[in-house]
Amino acid sequence: MSTWEMLSPNLSAEKRAQFERAFRGSSRYDSFAAMRATVGPHSRHSELAWAAGFFAGEGSVLLSHDASHAPRLEVPQAAVDGGPSSALVRFHSAVGGLGRITGPRTLHNEWSRLPQYRWQAASFEQVQAVIALLWRWMDDGRRSRAAMGLSAYDRRRRAGMASRRAV
Repeated sequence: MSTWEMLSPNLSAEKRAQFERAFRGSSRYDSFAAMRATVGPHSRHSELAWAAGFFAGEGSVLLSHDASHAPRLEVPQAAVDGGPSSALVRFHSAVGGLGRITGPRTLHNEWSRLPQYRWQAASFEQVQAVIALLWRWMDDGRRSRAAMGLSAYDRRRRAGMASRRAV
C-alpha cells in the first residue's frame, strides 16, 4: 500500500492539493494520479475517528467559571481562499451538523496573519452530543477534560436548581 493510499482518506482538500503538487513532475506522478481517482466516500465510523483526531489536534474543551455557562467545544482554523477550511467543514459534517461555523474574524496578534473561522458547540446538549459521538476515539486527556467539564457544569446546575427550590 502506498503512502497516498494510507493518508488520502484523512487529508483535507488543501493537503491533498499540496501532496499532488509535491508529486507533479516526478516519475511516479502517473501512478499517483491513477490512485488519486480511487479515493471514495468515507464510512461514518472512519469520519468520526477522523473528527476525534482532528479535535484532539485542533480543538479545545473550554470551561467557564460562571456556573450559568455550559462548557464549550471549539475548533479554530485559519481561512482558506476566503472561507472556512475544508477540514472545518468536514468536521462539522462528521459531527452531524451539530454546532456552527462562524467567521471570519480577524485576530490582532503577531501569530495570526489570516482571518479565522471557528466551529463551536456552546449549548450543554450539543456539547454532550458531540462528546458522545467522538468518545470512542478520543484520547484519555480529551476524555478526562470533557468528562470534567460536563460533570462540573451538571453539579453547578443542580446546585443552582436546589437553591432556587429552597427560596
